Amino acid sequence: MSLQTLENEIKLLQDKLENQKLIIKQKHEIEQNFIEQNKQNLKDKIKLNVGGYKYETCRSTISQYTESMLESLISGRFKIEYDSNDYIFIDRDGEIFKIILNSMRYNKLIIPFDFHDFDLLANEINYYQLPFQTPMSQVGIADFTRREIATILNKDNQFHFEGFRLCGIDLCSHWSPNL
Repeated sequence: MSLQTLENEIKLLQDKLENQKLIIKQKHEIEQNFIEQNKQNLKDKIKLNVGGYKYETCRSTISQYTESMLESLISGRFKIEYDSNDYIFIDRDGEIFKIILNSMRYNKLIIPFDFHDFDLLANEINYYQLPFQTPMSQVGIADFTRREIATILNKDNQFHFEGFRLCGIDLCSHWSPNL
């Protein structure tokens, strides 16, 4: 192959590369315009219908969780379908969402004292892709066996059993955590 032929092929490949760059740039501009149009349609106040429960919150409450499903939902990257009252419908547990939304507002997991369905809460937190974790201290003492309580107490862990009395519980049997 001659030098001239190689130079021609290089020029042809460079032209193709420049053409592809132009196509990518045009697609990016179209996508950005789409996002901007969708953002204009989304207001600063977000109205959500979660499993039949109606909630309203500020865009900033949701957008602070950049990796969450909710932030993706309101980012403008996707077309959103509204119901007749301008609510975004999410087919999830609406009662649990109250805990999730309040936790997002205060940037920490806030669980009512009488709450007990931690598995469901953990599933919903996972669904919304939020950084909250249900704390072990919220699990009732009845959920542990005597062996598990003794193991916890014998370790240097900082477990806090708020509101639980351990007096009168026989943890002094001949059981050893090394068994």
